[in-house]
Amino acid sequence: MMERKPTLRDRRRSETRRTIQAHAIRLFTDSGYDAVAVADVAEAAGVSAMTVYRHFPTKEDLVLIEQPARLIAERVAASPPTQPLVRRVGGALVDAATALTGGDGDESAANE
Repeated sequence: MMERKPTLRDRRRSETRRTIQAHAIRLFTDSGYDAVAVADVAEAAGVSAMTVYRHFPTKEDLVLIEQPARLIAERVAASPPTQPLVRRVGGALVDAATALTGGDGDESAANE
């Protein structure tokens, strides 16, 4: 059976999701998860808040959907087991986001 080629709409939708998620991860890494509102992500991505919610039903989904679960799991496993689980998971998410965004802290590239 032949695989269906993505339509222009499918490609645009995927690109919009990637753009929103990249800006969300950058903002969360730079400012902290709690300090960033969905409206901030929308503004940075050049879309409306409704568009963000259409692609990511919750703020948490911005970092959890389509993220390499293995990378996050490895970071949790590598963290000290004496830390509270919430800190281990939170640290793993931040570490994974840093790794996924290049982690070089180059703000000029992030603001393009």
